[in-house]
Amino acid sequence: APSTDIEEIEERQKLVAYLKSPASESTYRALQDALSHVKNIPMILGRLRAISASVNDWSSLQLSVCAFLRILHTLRRISNEPSIHSLSILRNLDNIDEASLNNTSRWISEVIDFQESKAIGKLVVVSGFSYEIDQMRECYAGLDDFLTTCAVNEMNRIAAETSICIPLNIV
Repeated sequence: APSTDIEEIEERQKLVAYLKSPASESTYRALQDALSHVKNIPMILGRLRAISASVNDWSSLQLSVCAFLRILHTLRRISNEPSIHSLSILRNLDNIDEASLNNTSRWISEVIDFQESKAIGKLVVVSGFSYEIDQMRECYAGLDDFLTTCAVNEMNRIAAETSICIPLNIV
């Protein structure tokens, strides 16, 4: 719901007027660009909680966190401008936990292999992040050869024991 607080509305108008001034065009464009990368965070977080997030959800979260950081840096850069420095929205920037945003961004990029994830359509953990996951990945990668070897050995064993050659299809 839109604010009904006159003071808050006037502060927003001051900020918009500042951003629309010719002197602030680069700041306006930087904020506009960053905001275009902010996705539907409540929906993405809901999917993460439900353990149903897609690779695109994780990618959108990563992009959004990076965009939040750019917005924060841009607003902090202009927060000392005389015409807007007293605005509450700019005074509240210090309440934002930038370290957590940086940690979230770093964690996502260090854990998820987005290129591989998008290629196979499943979330892939970066090689080297976890020894156990790497071992499981290696075991899974060799599973076809292992199962083929088992099937051939079983066919040879049955043929040797029964002197019957049974055609075997393995799927």
